[in-house]
Amino acid sequence: MRRATVLLAGLALLAAPTASSRAATSAGAATTAVSAACQSPVVGPAPTRGQAFLDGVRAGRHDRAHFDRVVFDLTAVAGYDVHYVRRIVQDGSGLPLRLRGRAVLAVRLAPVRAHDDRGRSTAPRRIVRSFTQLRDVRRAGDFEGVVTYGVGLAARGDFRVSLLTRPDRLVVDVAFPGRHPFDCRRGAVEVFFATRDATAAAVTRRVPTPAVARGALTALFAGPVDFDRPRGLVLVDSGAVGFTGLRIRDGIARVRLTGGCASGGSTFTIANEIVPTLKRLPTVDVVKILDPQGHTEEPAGRVDSIPACLEP
Repeated sequence: MRRATVLLAGLALLAAPTASSRAATSAGAATTAVSAACQSPVVGPAPTRGQAFLDGVRAGRHDRAHFDRVVFDLTAVAGYDVHYVRRIVQDGSGLPLRLRGRAVLAVRLAPVRAHDDRGRSTAPRRIVRSFTQLRDVRRAGDFEGVVTYGVGLAARGDFRVSLLTRPDRLVVDVAFPGRHPFDCRRGAVEVFFATRDATAAAVTRRVPTPAVARGALTALFAGPVDFDRPRGLVLVDSGAVGFTGLRIRDGIARVRLTGGCASGGSTFTIANEIVPTLKRLPTVDVVKILDPQGHTEEPAGRVDSIPACLEP
């Protein structure tokens, strides 16, 4: 039998529809699970083309739909990472960014610049609002192709992220406190990181569809967020800086590491994170990890395989 499917995919079917009390319990469980997913980090892979510019930031409210909206206008599609943080620090000074509100979303865009060749800002540094949920949008950094904004909210709640084109823009919708207008089960995956006792533990991430496998590995290499770190979760990268050549065919996933590859004598390596992350997908039964040169110990057959550089 194949491994677990994409996280949360079947929660709506927990109870028999003929039993009203059990159906109500199931609906409540599904709502809770969807809400939990709607507060998990969202990670979008960076495109292969060049750097984009941020040329606008806008905010609006949608009272009837129960959410406020922040729009980041781009000159081209960009990678992104949106997640809750306890605080956000400013590039350069390292000082905490002061924001109105009681909860903070960090929005990271890359490769993106928010200034022109003369150093002049191409997008607002700050937008202050007194909406139902949205309170503040303020830039924390614009350095080496990475633009970061902090979004101050009245309270922690559900959010969704959409990358739209024609024109290109990243849209972040933040639900009113206590409201759950979004269904975030699509694209929700489990990503595994290392624990203090050298085991693998899962966290929830949301990634773009349909390229869920690529999104899951991108989220893996993005590493834990600060809400994961109290659990002692870290990314063991074994010298790798990313991946390439991901292919899934007949239940076999093949992926090549980029950068370095070395176990350092440890029995726990990046393979212990990649393998369970990919096997959570319903299309993957076997994982073969290749070193940066394209080699793995068992290139054929329906068995998992790692490269020699990941052996202890």
